[in-house]
Amino acid sequence: MKSIVLLLALGMSTYCSRAQSISPSTLNATGGSAAISGNTYEWSIGEMTLVHTATAGSLTVTQGLLQPKASQVGINDVPLSLDQLSVYPNPTGSFVYLETKLNASAELHYSLYDVLGRSLTMHTYKIPSGKEKIMIDLAPYAAGSYYLNVQIQQQGSQYRNSFEIKKVQ
Repeated sequence: MKSIVLLLALGMSTYCSRAQSISPSTLNATGGSAAISGNTYEWSIGEMTLVHTATAGSLTVTQGLLQPKASQVGINDVPLSLDQLSVYPNPTGSFVYLETKLNASAELHYSLYDVLGRSLTMHTYKIPSGKEKIMIDLAPYAAGSYYLNVQIQQQGSQYRNSFEIKKVQ
């Protein structure tokens, strides 16, 4: 009787373990899979160090180190195209221009940061016609790299672009 119960329990555990499946068969923090010409390709983003790979039948498991992918939390802002927002000259000696060519009125907010992430200046402008040329004075700052974040709100939508500005002299 014990052998029948044991055999039945073993049979059930084998059945249950075969009923499980994971799709895609590679489980990563980020990555994906695609079928191209009948072949399935799977990848992971940020895999750095291969530690161990084990294969059993058609299952391959790779243990490694995955770095997390930086993700934005909050509203997904849409970047403006180069014909809608221009930042020039870059590199520059003392000033940089922000030029908008939008189809309607908007509100523009910009922030300038140094390489350590410290906020240097920020301003907000109303752009009644959608077209505006704003000068940002970099003369008070030393030569180096600066980061300009531009945010535009227009007709209920929010757009954002970031630029690296090189100041020379």
